[in-house]
Amino acid sequence: MKTKRGMTFISWIVIAILCVAFIMFAPVMVNKVYELTKRFELPDNAEQNLLQHQQDQEQKSNAKKAFEAGQYNEATQGYQQLIDRDSNGKEVQTSLFEMAKSFYETDKKDKSMMYYRLYVDTSPGYNFKVKIAYQDLLSIYKEKGMGTETTALLNKFKETYPEREFEFNELSKNIPGDAK
Repeated sequence: MKTKRGMTFISWIVIAILCVAFIMFAPVMVNKVYELTKRFELPDNAEQNLLQHQQDQEQKSNAKKAFEAGQYNEATQGYQQLIDRDSNGKEVQTSLFEMAKSFYETDKKDKSMMYYRLYVDTSPGYNFKVKIAYQDLLSIYKEKGMGTETTALLNKFKETYPEREFEFNELSKNIPGDAK
């Protein structure tokens, strides 16, 4: 019995010591945490930037829904508004591609060609959209009999993405020999 009481007494002493230590060090820790959080204060325009980002995401979502519903004019307008709002923003690449695709789907090949060229020229790296852009551009060039542009585009793909030999062969297989 005495050992149980002794353990209880020791437990209370340990708890008391911990409480005293907490009381003594809490203000120091609070000050350290406060100093650390001051480093991460948000800029004055953070709320405005967050609101703009939310609006851009909503605009992008609406444009995507319009595209998926076959409402290509509305989709194009939505993506153009994203570009107009912030021509250097993150959504520009997506907007250029989606606008080109919308024009391609509505047989506005000249406009599609223009936006695909912009997309291809500014694309930061290879992805499935880049491949689609090259495929559609090559298709437009072939349809319009633009052999020189076809050759230049294939060469650009090969130079820009030398590690993508399989994709290059796939892109060039439907191109007449004199255009390669």
